[in-house]
Amino acid sequence: RVLELLKQASHDLKSNPSQRIAESNSSAIKALLELENESDTILCDPNLTQLSQHLSYLKTLVATLHKTRDHSLRSFLSRRVAESIESELQAWIDRESIESLVIRLQLLPSESPDSDEEAELTHLLTQFRVRLSQGFNRELQDLVLKAGIFSE
Repeated sequence: RVLELLKQASHDLKSNPSQRIAESNSSAIKALLELENESDTILCDPNLTQLSQHLSYLKTLVATLHKTRDHSLRSFLSRRVAESIESELQAWIDRESIESLVIRLQLLPSESPDSDEEAELTHLLTQFRVRLSQGFNRELQDLVLKAGIFSE
């Protein structure tokens, strides 16, 4: 849920960069910069190196863009950084979701699962279906293939 909120914050920033970047105290900027401040503990996973770099760049960009008057450049750079952050957050969400789905499928008992297990598996499969319906994504495809979801 937290990752989804962070992804939404980066999406908001991408959708309206000139307004958001000018307000460095906006909730979207605050949320993303807070994640950057916690990068030593939260983002130490090697899979999150790119996200950490993008967040660091956002912090620098916020500081630098307050000094510039070129709104078109500000908007362009803000949109690019927000798009990169959103993409990395989606990749993180995908990794977590695929991992949860694989674990749940591996723990599936040979006999009928109880209603709680079935509800959780249904929820995970629904999330997976929704993600797949968003269109082709090479990184997601690689995750699914490497996880062996469709293997025996």
